[in-house]
Amino acid sequence: MEQEKILFGFNMIKQVGNKAVYSLIEERKKGPFTDLIDFCMRVSIKEFGRTGLEMLIKSGSCDEWKKDRAVLLASMDRAMEFAEFQKELGGLVEAGDDDFRYVDAEPYTTKEAYEAEKEATGLYLSGHPLDEYTHFLPSFHPEELGMITEGKKKMWAAGIEEECREIRTKKGEKMAFLTITDGDASAEVVIFPFVYRKVRPLIEQKVPMLIQGRSEAKGRSLQIIAEAVLSLPELNEQSRSMLWLKIDDRLEKSGVITQVKKIVNRFPGSVPVNVFYERTRETVQLGNHLKASPDPQFMKEMEKCIPKEFIVFKPSE
Repeated sequence: MEQEKILFGFNMIKQVGNKAVYSLIEERKKGPFTDLIDFCMRVSIKEFGRTGLEMLIKSGSCDEWKKDRAVLLASMDRAMEFAEFQKELGGLVEAGDDDFRYVDAEPYTTKEAYEAEKEATGLYLSGHPLDEYTHFLPSFHPEELGMITEGKKKMWAAGIEEECREIRTKKGEKMAFLTITDGDASAEVVIFPFVYRKVRPLIEQKVPMLIQGRSEAKGRSLQIIAEAVLSLPELNEQSRSMLWLKIDDRLEKSGVITQVKKIVNRFPGSVPVNVFYERTRETVQLGNHLKASPDPQFMKEMEKCIPKEFIVFKPSE
């Protein structure tokens, strides 16, 4: 709940049946559950189920107990045994959370918390894995997956992999059909062999991705035909880097900046490109749509039009 409004119902949490939900709600009328031990003492775990409690924790429903979800999950079995023992004593000994020792566990990362929510409910509730990339994603002007229209010849789309189906073409080459989500909608992405060969490791690792491609109609739905697939974590790292190019009088007169922009377009990334003009002593940063991914192939292409000593890549510290 938030500000006395229900954001998500218990019956939407996986492995939590209606009977368990009604039982929980009735018991909660007597007062809020104050901690894990209080919950295990007041709710029948046999009725609720161990998996039900696990999903309840993963969904974030128990966050008000001020214990990290990882700690609660690690302490579940011990807590249930502790509560059962107390019940067997029949209240002869008064015990509570202060008498219980929680299991030490490495706290959930933000990403792990999001994935746990997705596992428990099918949705990201407290945030989305793409949130950490919002400081540089707008410069690519990515399309919202639910708003993509037919016939876009060049577009960007960001998403998290939900499903991947790999097939072989008639020539025996591997390609893939990918389903990605941005939290609000999903889209199918077609990755042909010449692209899939390069990006298969990213797909297998389910890395948050940024896709460059075009949109095409497929029956009543749309699909994105991928021309490039970039790793958002790598772009995030690059976004704190900087590429510097020095243009002397000869290079300026040759119009080399046009070639530079073409190369940057071929190797899109998140690294800002600063151009220093020696004649005027001015520094100009290329636009947000002209950020680079300075991998070895990019540097090799750039060195064909600008001397190596005029190119400086300053990685993030």
